[in-house]
Amino acid sequence: MQKFEFNFDKFLSQKIEKEMKFLFISHLVYVEELLKRDLIDEQEYSIKRKEILDRGNAAIRNAEEQISSIFSNMEIV
Repeated sequence: MQKFEFNFDKFLSQKIEKEMKFLFISHLVYVEELLKRDLIDEQEYSIKRKEILDRGNAAIRNAEEQISSIFSNMEIV
């Protein structure tokens, strides 16, 4: 009989990452729309784009670290 292994921490991390990416991509689309409508210039767009990507990636890393920390301290019987 084969053993079934399910890593809930990895599953949770993937789900949270997917939702976070959706959130910060929607912010990128909004900033791109501002650029297209000439409501911000190219330099401001670049600054905002970098800020969104940096914060989004940092949020994903922090969430993964928190999940890892929680599950590393748990003992499931």
